[in-house]
Amino acid sequence: MSITVQLPPDQLATLSFNRKRSLPEFAIFCAQNPDLEVEREADGKITIMSPVGFLSGRRKAD
Repeated sequence: MSITVQLPPDQLATLSFNRKRSLPEFAIFCAQNPDLEVEREADGKITIMSPVGFLSGRRKAD
């Protein structure tokens, strides 16, 4: 199954699975979705960040 989601600039989306994703499962998820900026927290929660461009990244750095 494939889903396309357009995130507003500088916004986050959180995925909830029916169980925690292990590190190997997370690695597979990342490999299957190379265009996503993804983080996995220690509790297994996966957060997808919107793409950051040059100007918005500079604002965050300031």
